[in-house]
Amino acid sequence: MFAYNNSNIDYISMALCNALLIKKHLKCNNVALVTNEGSMTYLKSITETKLIEYAFDIVIYNDVIDSNNAVRTFHDTRYTKFKDRYQNINRINAYNITPFEQTVVLDTDYLMLDSSMDLVWDCDEDFMCNRKTVTLDHEKNSFGFDNRFSEMSIPLYWATAIYFKKSHRSKSIFELINFIKENYEYYGYLYSFQPCGYFRNDFALSIAIHMTDNCMEYKSVKPLPINHILVSLDLDEVHAFKKGKFYITSESKPGEFKLHSVINNVHIMNKRAILRYKDEIIEYANS
Repeated sequence: MFAYNNSNIDYISMALCNALLIKKHLKCNNVALVTNEGSMTYLKSITETKLIEYAFDIVIYNDVIDSNNAVRTFHDTRYTKFKDRYQNINRINAYNITPFEQTVVLDTDYLMLDSSMDLVWDCDEDFMCNRKTVTLDHEKNSFGFDNRFSEMSIPLYWATAIYFKKSHRSKSIFELINFIKENYEYYGYLYSFQPCGYFRNDFALSIAIHMTDNCMEYKSVKPLPINHILVSLDLDEVHAFKKGKFYITSESKPGEFKLHSVINNVHIMNKRAILRYKDEIIEYANS
């Protein structure tokens, strides 16, 4: 996991929560954290050293160097939004940074509540990620036309969770992602997506896969064992976390509330909502 705090979001505490959930639910649970000195210093100021050392087997200090100084809008339910720096650029170097021969790169807010990710290890594939998303309201591929950049563009793959082995193919995909990042505006025009002011790992990943497939839709990249990502949108609110279960209210339309109990791996895009229940998550995962 990559975790860099900004002035509004405590990403490294989210990574701690997720690392502890990984330790509790997964058999293959070595966790490498990529962060900077400032974020780790903050975590050490609010967390016992013993718990940090238990959660993270390896800590890799790798500063984010990004001349774009990207800023994006975040939502905390439908009723609050704020802007801050988006420091996720060095995930594109995961192939070179990882200390492992087999790696799963996870968003810190894709929380591991079950054991399904254990199924990736020693599989026949050397690179896997998902195309399909499902919201708590059971809406599929709700982020675009059939999960594409646009109606006339290529399939969209999600960088939320990526499995890869050290292989020529995996290395080629990450090298292409880095090349695309350096020429991001050009690829925005070529693949018909509107640059949003910051680099999107999902877009670069999708283009790299398309290029390695000779610009055809071969579907050579297989999905992870659970072939979709369960998503709680940033408009949703977490109301409780008890005994490994999230209770989340979705509000896809103003005033239309639905309460969900979630016991499977879930990408909670409302990051502040996770942090409101940080202590409950840590207590459960460390019990």
